[in-house]
Amino acid sequence: FTTQWCPSCIDARQFFAANNIPFTDHDVESSQEIYQEFMALGGKGVPLIFVGESRISGFDEKKIRKALNKL
Repeated sequence: FTTQWCPSCIDARQFFAANNIPFTDHDVESSQEIYQEFMALGGKGVPLIFVGESRISGFDEKKIRKALNKL
């Protein structure tokens, strides 16, 4: 879950693209449905990243790589 203007969201998208990691980008400002899903998940800030069952708040490359290695 991201926004278009968030620097950490931009970093996350660039990281996934540069490493050929497929991802789905849910922009919380693009629709009320996505925003409601974000809130239902307890979203407080963006990016909110899910890798398998791992939940990562903010862009943390180490945590993302660790979660990817678990898959």
